[in-house]
Amino acid sequence: MNQTFLVLGLAVMAIAGSTAYEGYRTNRWGEINPEELKEFTAKLDKIPHSFGDWTSEDSVKTQEERDEVLKAAGLSGFIKRMYTNSKTNQKVSAFIACGKKKDVIIHSPDQCYAASGFTEYDRNRSTFGEFDPAEFWGASFVQDANGKKNSLNIYWSWASEKGNWKAPDVPRMFYNHGALYKIYAISEPDPATEKGEPAAATFLKEFVPVANQALFNMKHNPDSKPKG
Repeated sequence: MNQTFLVLGLAVMAIAGSTAYEGYRTNRWGEINPEELKEFTAKLDKIPHSFGDWTSEDSVKTQEERDEVLKAAGLSGFIKRMYTNSKTNQKVSAFIACGKKKDVIIHSPDQCYAASGFTEYDRNRSTFGEFDPAEFWGASFVQDANGKKNSLNIYWSWASEKGNWKAPDVPRMFYNHGALYKIYAISEPDPATEKGEPAAATFLKEFVPVANQALFNMKHNPDSKPKG
């Protein structure tokens, strides 16, 4: 299996910071004090390594690697895991991060992957989850490098402390929030394991309710049928 998507997201997290809106750069709209940010960040640890048929391994192994990502992207915390479905063998790289909104909003796949030589195709909005629909951007990204084609399916979204996952055209809706979460779910196309949708989309249908329970204390019924 091509491992490009396991590391590329971390390598390009700091790209495109100069495209941020000036309001985000100065933190003009919305503030969060250090203790609130600490509590906001600590909730990431509640996201389980395993749920349903999915199990995971951490993709960032050492504290030194973690510190490099935190510094490069200006984050207060993150988790990056490779989730594998024990029944289908589908694999999804999940990156969930948080920090001050001025740092979290600016690094999105359409900026970072384009800067790394990928071309974006077929962007659309999708919704996942069993509560208020979680809105995600989704697109395919293709890179031709030395005659070898790398293809990825990527979904991404942001949420405030209220748990309203959104995929806005512009970040204006987040101006009054001091901190944000964001999720990237990344998979490689694999006709052998995918049945009509990317593995990342299949994963998010189950993962979003679990993440909502961990981050926002939304009650999750594992026997309910997810929307999306």
